[in-house]
Amino acid sequence: MEKLVIFYYDDGSRAGAVIESLANQYTYRGYLQCDGFVGYETAFKTNPDVRLLNCLTHIRRHFELALDENREMAGYGLTQIQYIYKIEHYCDKAGLSYEERKAKRLELAKPVMEAMKVWMETEGIKYSQNSLAGKAITYAYSRWDNMMTCLEDGRLLWDNNLAENVIRPITLGRLCSVQHKRPYVGIIFMLA
Repeated sequence: MEKLVIFYYDDGSRAGAVIESLANQYTYRGYLQCDGFVGYETAFKTNPDVRLLNCLTHIRRHFELALDENREMAGYGLTQIQYIYKIEHYCDKAGLSYEERKAKRLELAKPVMEAMKVWMETEGIKYSQNSLAGKAITYAYSRWDNMMTCLEDGRLLWDNNLAENVIRPITLGRLCSVQHKRPYVGIIFMLA
């Protein structure tokens, strides 16, 4: 398994064209785990060699934001996400191999994820796109198929927290750079 990390300085653009250009320059093939920025989806829509995997933590944050507005709806979404993480915790504690982890995810997490997708399809029409509840469901639903990719390979993680924790000092520097009109660092983490 090869891991590729790209550090790229840019004049503040996070556009899909910038991301696509970098991936094509390195003829990347494999999984790309990222936040829900639409530029990634746009950049790789026509590239079958790149499989996008979004971050379950980013999805969870949107449901957390909706708690005060609609505790029942948001609580349900958060509970389902918690089940997925509990299954993963079980796999970690049991020391499962990648293949065993994949099998356990297919057995236990896949039904939860499929049921949540159906729930989002029926629940989503109840809320305004401008409400926090509507935004949480729209954000999750539009990225859910990419999240299902995690079921295909036991090496994949449900979130990109490890990568984000590593780059936190860089992203904090980026915020300072934006305030002072300096170029910032764009980073893509990929698993081939």
